[in-house]
Amino acid sequence: MTTLRKELTAAGFGWNTGKIVCQIPKEISRLNSWPEDYNYFGFIELDDPVLDLEYNDGFRGSECPLFIANDKHYLYISGVYDGSTWVEKIKGKADLEHYTIPGVRIPMIGGE
Repeated sequence: MTTLRKELTAAGFGWNTGKIVCQIPKEISRLNSWPEDYNYFGFIELDDPVLDLEYNDGFRGSECPLFIANDKHYLYISGVYDGSTWVEKIKGKADLEHYTIPGVRIPMIGGE
């Protein structure tokens, strides 16, 4: 079990300069469901409870919250393989505003 806060910290996320967009489903137990099941698309505060929600990062079904984040130099996004999830760190930035539009799903690296 892990949390998004633990995983972002381990990846080196710059909490002082970072911004996070999260897509949160109507039922919090369905973290990785289809976009039409989501009722919040937007920036979250760095003390948001979704960052501390425990999820299983092992093989089975991906449970990591759908998120995309930038800090001063990097982009952070979920990686998934056969249900196992991790935080991927990529040099560069993304237009986080784009992912606040309802129906626009945050991408994940890898495949279920």
